[in-house]
Amino acid sequence: MMPLPVPVSVLSLTPFCSLSPSISPRRDLSLCCYVIPNSKSQPHRIRTNNKPKPPSATNSHYEGHEPNIVTSATLIDDLCKKGEFTKAKDLMHEMISKGYEPDVVTYTTLIDFLCKEGEVPKAEDFMHEMISKGYEPNIVTYTTLIDGLCKQGELTKAKDLMHEIYFKGYEPDVVTYTTLIDWLCKKGEVTKAEDFMHEMISKGYEPNIVTYTTLIDGLCKKGEITKVNDLMQEMISKGYEPGVVTYTTLIDWLCKKGEITKAKDLMHEMICKGYEPDVVTYTTLIDGLCKNGEITKAKDLMHEMISKGYEPDVVTYTTLIDGLCKNGEITKAEDFMHEMISIGYEPNIATYTTLIDGLCKKGEITKAKDLMHEMISKGIIEGGSPSGDQ
Repeated sequence: MMPLPVPVSVLSLTPFCSLSPSISPRRDLSLCCYVIPNSKSQPHRIRTNNKPKPPSATNSHYEGHEPNIVTSATLIDDLCKKGEFTKAKDLMHEMISKGYEPDVVTYTTLIDFLCKEGEVPKAEDFMHEMISKGYEPNIVTYTTLIDGLCKQGELTKAKDLMHEIYFKGYEPDVVTYTTLIDWLCKKGEVTKAEDFMHEMISKGYEPNIVTYTTLIDGLCKKGEITKVNDLMQEMISKGYEPGVVTYTTLIDWLCKKGEITKAKDLMHEMICKGYEPDVVTYTTLIDGLCKNGEITKAKDLMHEMISKGYEPDVVTYTTLIDGLCKNGEITKAEDFMHEMISIGYEPNIATYTTLIDGLCKKGEITKAKDLMHEMISKGIIEGGSPSGDQ
């Protein structure tokens, strides 16, 4: 097993579980993001013509107060955060009609919202609009749009935008590079991701814990264990210690390779170093144990998780239900489904499909149909009336 030192917490990474079609838990890494400054942290620079009256407030929070231009810009930010983009856009147009020009911060706020909503073409349009009005996008604007393009799978456009940054004299920073490295890894283009990491170092930008963990995850998925070891050592030599996310990434990789004993050893080492596994770490190892046919150990691990104050979530339960079904323990799988419902977790489509498949394989067709009708009645899938056979 590779030697690993004492970890430190990775505050800049946000782990979460999702479920693949094969019922295997996955951890994605949410990159460090720029905080778009608003009027509370940085004044908006607004151009005005003859100091016209500011736009009227359209939010009850401001009723009874005549907002100034900074308040209006802040309101745009608040509306975006509430998902009310149309109102935010209308307010911006009202600002313009009154003679106020939104600045780079306001445009970037709207671009950020559109990217998060998957409306990347509209975000690009806003970027072109701000340029046409004489506002030059800054590094935050570019990185926001690059991230949006990457999430849409538009890697070529993202790289083109990176070149535009260079052309305009801006230097991409660690967040910009890490954004691209993350999405190159997700696309399986790990060699290109490595090239970007070398480039950022050559330009004087030090990779951070997010950058390293992102690339380690990509290399693990490619089975590049020698490179993973090298990168771990480089990361440690620069003062970055693997934390919960890095450990879980490696545990996940070992589980996928079927090296469950090494994965358990690594989890034990992580605990000995003072780091408690989180729900994602536990679910990852539970999944590995289930796939290795060690259902009893998987259940024991879930009980350990609960005893330490961690609540299993839908992914954890579905992982165990899947393992029990594959082991032919359908009644126990049903019991786990009832338990998850009793503590407030709604089964999702993966949970239902897993149990339906197990019931069908056991010849329990009536129960499988009942579950299908339950899915339809809950609106999880579309179908005919649940009162009839499907």
